[in-house]
Order: sequence, then structure tokens, then C-alpha cells
Amino acid sequence: MCFDNINTIALRPLVESDLCFKCDVCCRFIDKESPLRPYFSRDEIGRLINAGNSPVPFKRLDGCKIDLIPYGNLHICPFFDPEENKCTIYEMRPLDCKIYPVAVMRACNEACLFIGLDTKCPISEDVRHDDVRYCADFISSLDDYEAVLGIIGDYQEDVKVIISLGGGQRPPYVHPCRGDPVWSPRAGTQACPYEIPSYLKKLSIEDKPVFDKFLFGTSRLSSHSFIANYIWGDLLSYYWKIIDGCLCVFAEYDQNIFMPIPPAGNNPGTASAKAFEIMAKVNKNPSVSRIEDLDAKELKEILSPGYRHALKGCEYIYRRDDLVSLKGNPYKGKRSSVNRFLSRFNCSYEPFRTSDLGDCLSLYIRWMKERYASNQDNTYRHMLYDSYSAHRRAMKDHDDLDLIGRVVRINGYMAGYTFGFRLGPDIFAVLSEIVDRTARGLPQFIFRELCKGLEGVSFINTMDDSGLESIRRTKLSYHPSMLEPSYIVALDIG
Repeated sequence: MCFDNINTIALRPLVESDLCFKCDVCCRFIDKESPLRPYFSRDEIGRLINAGNSPVPFKRLDGCKIDLIPYGNLHICPFFDPEENKCTIYEMRPLDCKIYPVAVMRACNEACLFIGLDTKCPISEDVRHDDVRYCADFISSLDDYEAVLGIIGDYQEDVKVIISLGGGQRPPYVHPCRGDPVWSPRAGTQACPYEIPSYLKKLSIEDKPVFDKFLFGTSRLSSHSFIANYIWGDLLSYYWKIIDGCLCVFAEYDQNIFMPIPPAGNNPGTASAKAFEIMAKVNKNPSVSRIEDLDAKELKEILSPGYRHALKGCEYIYRRDDLVSLKGNPYKGKRSSVNRFLSRFNCSYEPFRTSDLGDCLSLYIRWMKERYASNQDNTYRHMLYDSYSAHRRAMKDHDDLDLIGRVVRINGYMAGYTFGFRLGPDIFAVLSEIVDRTARGLPQFIFRELCKGLEGVSFINTMDDSGLESIRRTKLSYHPSMLEPSYIVALDIG
């Protein structure tokens, strides 16, 4: 995602900034875990980080309430300067702050929602009811549905109710493309300008057996799996349908759909043609309709007049025996790194457990911050940010996904984790590997240990290099036995 493209529609200020800066109430909280501290959506966090702000105040990068910091006998927002009594990110403050003193609350029985004015604000009495209604209309027009969900809080007795969104008569509005429950104060408002066809089934984890039946062992490309698509479900909405005996998978992003993998089955050619017809009905711009991640065999089966294709990238595939033994001069440096690590650190190598989730995510955030600071490539920075939710989803559902996960602890401290899955009868795909960068030799150690435990596997796929030279060099240093190309097919529309 490019944070520069985040929706920044100007919300008319409900309270003038000079009045806000004179106030001694906002941005200060009695409790560190106050439920009133502001919520930042994924996009709002990303925009701040992209502008050079630290990600430290956020426990999660996909949307959370901010971590407060101590100040005297109170706690304050880390972006608040108490000496100047000013917000240091005022122009980029989140929706939750922009609408204050307007508050959006659930009823006690959660049957409806209220919009009101927080009477704790010294000038709440000066805010006109028309301004509150304007604010409600503005919120309902936003595309950042996650930000809207995040600002809905529990009922507060000191909030003066201005608008009631139905006493159970009308349920929260459900966005038809994402399936997210979002309220809308205007009955009958259609916030989405397009429709995902109802005959496409929304992807859920219960669909894994169907995907495994069609995909397991059909390709050496890692994307040909349920797991490689499911973990990105917080960033893309996935749908699928059986067309002419083929599993056809669609991903929706930014009001367009595409196929992240080619049709899997006995009639990929005819299924592809019908899939392009489905994409044409949804996508306003036909140039975004495409099929991604075809291997050479699939490309030959699908390619026909009227289509064009391009090389997308290559995935790196190794012989497992080479990665386990690290024999010979080509692997001399890898052997040395492993031995150095074992001689310097008291470590344990263990299966991942659900109780490790928090430690692993904390490690990812530390790792991401270091990578972010040391790399100026915006594409790479966005990948770091986007990958957080994929890692979290994979770990959260690792049992249901049949993922193999391993962690390394050094003196009890979480220092590394890696996950992967069986892609076919004799090939294993490494999905992720995150390590403490100060533990020299740990990347080589954890990779070798993972490979050692994969009995019955002949090949290891470490996925592609995302077009980044540093990753390409690392993958080549392990001497792949083959590079598996992937292609993109689109309509040749001139």
C-alpha cells in the first residue's frame, strides 16, 4: 500500500485549533490503559510512519489504541507536547481526534449506536447539533472502514446523545465488498460503488480442504496453496468459485478484483476466459484484470490470442540435502556462521506454541523498526509494514493451517521464528523467517535446523526476492538448484 494515497478528505474542524491548544483536558489521561485514548487505524499509523514518525507507540501496526506515556501523575499521548500544550502531529491526527468532542458509542445492549457530545470537553456546549450531524455524514462517507470501526466505543453516561442509529430497527450497515460491519446514519446509503458477484464465495479458513484438493502438489510456486493466500486476508478480500471444474480464486483490492493464482483443474483455458468475464463486470478499468503467478506449464495451457503475458519474478528452490549438510566450499561461510552462533549463545530450538504469539510479534516489530531505519527504499518499507498482519494471521491460525513453526530462544529471550508448509509431496515452502539481527549466525542456524526436521522432503522453496537486490544476494548465496519463474497474464487491450 502507498501511504501517500490514503484518503485525506478535509473534515471541517468542530473546534478551532486555537481553542484546542488552550484546553487542559484533551490528550491527558488518568489511567495508562484508558479506553478514551485515541484509536489509530492501519492507514493512519502507516501515514505517520511514512512521514518519519516512530512506530514505537503502537503495539499493533494494523490498528490499535495508542500507548500512553507517564507525565507527572497522569499519562499523555506520546504525540502531545505538554510544555507547548500542542499536538505534534496535528495535521495528521487520527479520525478519533479530529471528530472530538463527538463520540460514537454502542448502546449497553449493543442493539444500536449513538452519536453524541462528550461533556468532559469544556466547549462541548458550543458545538451545534448540525455540526454533529455533519460529522456523522462525513464519517459515513469514508473508505477507511477500519478507522470507523475503531472509534466506536462503549457507552458513556457523560456523553450527551444527539443521534440514535436505531433501537434495533436497523442493524449496522454491512459493506457488501468487504463484509465489515459499518454503521451508516443515512438509511439506504450505498457506500460502495460496485458489487462483488454474489456467486463468488468469501474465503474462510473452513475452505482449506477444498483448496488443498485442487492445489496440493500442482506447482512448485508457493502461491499455489491456501496458506499463501489466506494470510493476506487482512489486506485483500478473497473470493472463490468452481468454474468448469477449476478452482478460481479472486482477490479484491481498491474496488478491483484480480486472480492471484491461475485456475486449478482440468480446464484452465475455458475457466480463465470465464474468469476474465467476471473481472470485466467488476473492474471499471479492464487493464487491472489479470491472472498472476502462473508457472511455465500453466502459462502454456492458458495463453491464447487476445492475451499478453510478462515475467513477474522467480522463486528460489534448493535441494534439502544441500541445506542440511552445508558441505563443500560453497557453504563454507554458512557452516562458519552456524558454528559461531552455537559457540556464543545458549539457545533453545522449539516448536511454536500459541503462547509464543506475543513474543514473536514483538520481535517482528523490533526487527521491522531496524529494517525500516536502515533501508530507504519505499517499496521495501511498505512491504515491512504490510507483512506484519500476514505474520500475525499465520501465527494466530497456525494449527488450522497445518503450518510448521519453530522458535529460537536465547537465555529465554525470543530471538527468532520461522514458519513453513508442505507445498507438495516432496517440496516444502518457507513462509517466514524473522530473527534478532544482533545474534550473529542465527539466520543460518534457524534455517538449517528447520530443513533438518523436514524428513521426506527433497526440495525447499524460499519464495521470491520481491525485486530487492539484498534479498536476491542472500538467496543466491545458498546456491539454488533451480529458479522457478512466475508469469502474469492479462487481456491484450492494446
